[in-house]
Amino acid sequence: MDSTQGLHEHLPQWILITIAAAVLLVNLLFALGVLRDANRIQDRGSEPMFVGPTVWFFGVLLGSFLVLALYWIMHHSTLRASASASAPAQGRTE
Repeated sequence: MDSTQGLHEHLPQWILITIAAAVLLVNLLFALGVLRDANRIQDRGSEPMFVGPTVWFFGVLLGSFLVLALYWIMHHSTLRASASASAPAQGRTE
């Protein structure tokens, strides 16, 4: 047996189809979640970073977990700069 080429030959086809369908469903659910979250960001008067909600939706749908992780880091992680940290301090004189 070659390294991974013959790996799928040992599984019944219905298992492979079930796994593929599950992966597609999970990607779709993540993409819908990102679309909903990006729309909420817009409803709060802010904008999603770089692109709109629809582009984020298709990015997560096609890019899967990598794009999902990037979206989360950019919008919800403590690694992103907060709005208060980027705004200049008011009332300070130097």
